[in-house]
Amino acid sequence: MSELDVMDVQELHEQLAVAQHLLSQAEGDHERRDLACEMLGSVEALLGHLAIERGIETNLADRLLGLRDDLGGHLLAAATLDDVGVPSHAAVELLRRAADTTQAGLRLLTLDQRVLAGRN
Repeated sequence: MSELDVMDVQELHEQLAVAQHLLSQAEGDHERRDLACEMLGSVEALLGHLAIERGIETNLADRLLGLRDDLGGHLLAAATLDDVGVPSHAAVELLRRAADTTQAGLRLLTLDQRVLAGRN
């Protein structure tokens, strides 16, 4: 399969939207933040699944893995901020940035796939 499945892309966008909503209300609310982290972790796993297990073409796989790695890095950095005792608003802001960046990257990726599909 050389293209992204519409249902997978929709699932990613929905999970990112839920995480973004939770993070918009997560200041001082650890339950919402933890749930948003779980959602972002699920997005990270699905990005990897799409790239590796589906056998997607190299350029697309590289871009999906790049999104996954960036998201994973943000999740790790937010956990590290918690571990060293940095106030929670810093981790929440980092997670917001992670969700926003992943959402934007996914939109760009799907737009590029549509353009390429239109050329064929």
